[in-house]
Amino acid sequence: MLKKVLIGILVLVVLGVAGFLALAVLVLKDTKNNMASLGDTVENFSVTTTDGRTLTLDELLKEKDCVVVNVFTTWCGPCKAEFPEMEKAYEKDHARYELVAVADDGNITIDDVAAYQKEMGLTFPVGLFTKLNEDLATFAYPTTFIIDRNRKVGFRQEGTFPSAEEFEKTVALFTGDDYTARQVVRYTLYAMEKDGTPIPGVEAEVVSDGKTEIYTTGEDGFAACTMENPGEVTVRVKSAPEGYSFKDTETKLENKSAIVKLDVTKN
Repeated sequence: MLKKVLIGILVLVVLGVAGFLALAVLVLKDTKNNMASLGDTVENFSVTTTDGRTLTLDELLKEKDCVVVNVFTTWCGPCKAEFPEMEKAYEKDHARYELVAVADDGNITIDDVAAYQKEMGLTFPVGLFTKLNEDLATFAYPTTFIIDRNRKVGFRQEGTFPSAEEFEKTVALFTGDDYTARQVVRYTLYAMEKDGTPIPGVEAEVVSDGKTEIYTTGEDGFAACTMENPGEVTVRVKSAPEGYSFKDTETKLENKSAIVKLDVTKN
C-alpha cells in the first residue's frame, strides 16, 4: 500500500544530454519483506498488456535469455525521458531479451496505459502493475529490474538509463550462450556546484576487491561505473580541476545501483 506521496524529492540521474538532469520521484511505501534485491529469485508472475495478451515470466524465459521489467508511472517525468532511449534499443535488437513496462499509478486503467503507450510511441509490451508481481515493488520511479534465465534479479536500478547505448550494454551482460550467473550494479558518480553547474574533469578512484579504477566526470558532471559481482566498494575523489577543492574522504557503497555525489567545492 502506498503511503503519502513524499515531499517531492528525489534522486539525481543523468539523461545522457549534457547538463540535462532529471529526478526519480520517491514514494514512501510500507516496508516489504518481498521487495526483490540482487540475487533474489522472482516468483512467476503475469502481466496483462495493452494489446490484450497475458505475459508470464516463465513463458518469456523459455524464449529469451532475460526479461527487463521497467516499473513506471504515467506522471513521472524521468520515465518519459527514459522511454525513448529504451525504445531505440528495443527497435534495434531485442532478439535475446524482452522488455516489459508496468504502470504503477494506483487507480489507472488499462485504457489509460494504452493511451500513454501510443503517446510515447512504445512498441514493447506495456501493462499494469498488480499484486501478482509485488516482488518488483519499488520506492522510486522509474525502477528497472533485469531478471536472468534463472529467475534471479541480476540488476536493479532506481532512476533512468542515460542512453540507449548504456541500456544495451547493461542488458548484454545477461544475454549470450556463455552467460554465467552474475549481479551487476551501476554507480552514477556526479560533481556539481551548489547552483547545479556541472564540474567536469573530477577524477574519482573506485576500489572493489582490491582492484582500482579511475573515472572522470564529463562535461555534464557525471561518470558512469558499471561493475559485475562487486564486493566491498569504496569511492574517493582523487583530483579536481583548478579552482576546486575536495575532501580526502572515502565513501563506502552498498552492493546496489546508486547515485553518488563527489564532494567537490569551488574555491
